[in-house]
Amino acid sequence: MNDDNNFTKIACLQIATLRKWRVPDARAAL
Repeated sequence: MNDDNNFTKIACLQIATLRKWRVPDARAAL
């Protein structure tokens, strides 16, 4: 359970960073 939570947090941070950079391929990366 802890691993899943950490993965989710990391994914959210990565998405937030991509949004800050305004990367158009952010969705494609997922």
